[in-house]
Amino acid sequence: MNTFDKLLLVRCLRAEKVQESISLYVINEMTEFFVEPPSTQMSVLFADLANYIPMIFVLSKGADPTSSLFKFAEDMNVPSEKLLAISLGQGQGAKASRYI
Repeated sequence: MNTFDKLLLVRCLRAEKVQESISLYVINEMTEFFVEPPSTQMSVLFADLANYIPMIFVLSKGADPTSSLFKFAEDMNVPSEKLLAISLGQGQGAKASRYI
């Protein structure tokens, strides 16, 4: 059996293992580069910003850059009232628009 056939077999017999198996398949067929999330350092992101460019995070499940963002702001001596952070959810769109 080739690796794709094994992936299909896992799908048929152990559906709960599919995500892990797909990751292993991609690593074997391509490289880990396509599976591991990119490392994001606030200093690198900050270098790409200007005072008219907001930093917007689009997150996946379980990701939370809030603590890193506030730590970076503290390291850069940014007063806490100058850092505006909002988690979008129900009713937060208007507030986000005002921030932008």
